[in-house]
Amino acid sequence: MLVIILRGVPGSGKSYFIKETIKELNLEEDQYKICSADNYFINENGEYKFDRNKIKLAHEQCGKDFMECLDKSTEEKKIVVFVDNTNTKFWEFSKYLQHGSKENKTFVVSIRLPKKSDLHTKVEEGTFLDRNTHGVPSSAVKRMYDSFQSFEKKWLKQEFNKENIFSFDINPNDFQTGFNLVLNDLNEYLFKKSED
Repeated sequence: MLVIILRGVPGSGKSYFIKETIKELNLEEDQYKICSADNYFINENGEYKFDRNKIKLAHEQCGKDFMECLDKSTEEKKIVVFVDNTNTKFWEFSKYLQHGSKENKTFVVSIRLPKKSDLHTKVEEGTFLDRNTHGVPSSAVKRMYDSFQSFEKKWLKQEFNKENIFSFDINPNDFQTGFNLVLNDLNEYLFKKSED
């Protein structure tokens, strides 16, 4: 199974990355799982109802969903599990990285604009600040941008399987180039896996 940990402020393109990956890899619904704290806030009518007081619970549930997916990966024949949270700091995604990389090839995909001023760049949906799907205030998005840590392998202690961890940086201003690099590695891995 492949683990893909996405990192990026709201509106950076994480959901788009997932949608395009599913499409390009021709994944059926039962072949992938999206673990996200946002799922906790979706009610039975499919509406997103955020509650700031339940953020901790939402992330705990996301962690449980992820571990369950890893535990059942053989019987359920999942090909890819996505972790779709902002993950701006290492501690926010380290548990996914540690457990995911034990037995699975794990990609850390950071989608980040080079400069904070780029958040105001015009795109189809307005600006990068405007296009986040859950209406996160621009002040919060800017704070997240400022706190974003670049991923460095030196953070990885012995409990991480470094041989299974690969990192990619995608600039949303040139999304397709970065996406193609990741997709290339995904296809290469899946092709090798199919030959085994």
